Amino acid sequence: MLYTPSIAIRNVPRRLTALEVCQQYGITPARLYDAGAAASYTTGQVWNDLSGNGAHFNRGADASASTDDPTFVGTAGMLTGGEYWSLDGGDNFTKAAANGTLENGHHKDSAAWSIIQVFNLPSIGSNVSSYATTTDSGSPGVRLQQRNTGQVRLIVSNDSGQTVMTGTSNSRTDGAWNFFGMSFDEAGGASGSFLYLNGTTTAFDGAVSSPSANNAASVATIGSEVGEEYLPNGSLLAVHIIVDGLLTVAQMAGLRRSIMARFA
Repeated sequence: MLYTPSIAIRNVPRRLTALEVCQQYGITPARLYDAGAAASYTTGQVWNDLSGNGAHFNRGADASASTDDPTFVGTAGMLTGGEYWSLDGGDNFTKAAANGTLENGHHKDSAAWSIIQVFNLPSIGSNVSSYATTTDSGSPGVRLQQRNTGQVRLIVSNDSGQTVMTGTSNSRTDGAWNFFGMSFDEAGGASGSFLYLNGTTTAFDGAVSSPSANNAASVATIGSEVGEEYLPNGSLLAVHIIVDGLLTVAQMAGLRRSIMARFA
């Protein structure tokens, strides 16, 4: 009798796009950019929004190829840790059209929104921004600041100054992929908002003193403020998501577990 050895077949799960992960957890993103998803980027000057809202970002300051364009690394659609954007200290993404109600409302009274970023940063010499809708502490908007202490800090400004400045209780890991999230509830009171970095939660009060009713001072940017505070040379970005509403810590943990599987 011919002996046929049994062969174990390993069922390897398919990696999910960030959009599929959101759908898995019942989350509807208002903005979603995923360097590993072919529908978000294959070629050209635009990092496409997969939320369905058409809020695309240009590479650099505008739609023209320039030295401020982040460089795509990897193979489009592969969904591995090898698909990301590389920034050289003078690169960023700029919203292709004017801010929507979402971006213009981040800093306003009763604002309620959430953000997720997946990044790999080198050691930082001075504070820089990974997302911003203002460039000035005295102009309305928000900044997501990557601090030289290792903290990730939210800054919310009104018409005259900074009114919310709160940072993570832990530090990012330089030279490795980090998962950052925030759920911001301006009217939520003490511990009604939280920052989330690599599994550690930092609760805070998101109340804005004398919140501005004006729109954000700057068009939204990823990887810098407009024209300044660029992420340093060697910075890598993979995923950027904004939700028009609040997330729970459990939802944030689920997003981290599923999205970060590709970077393991």
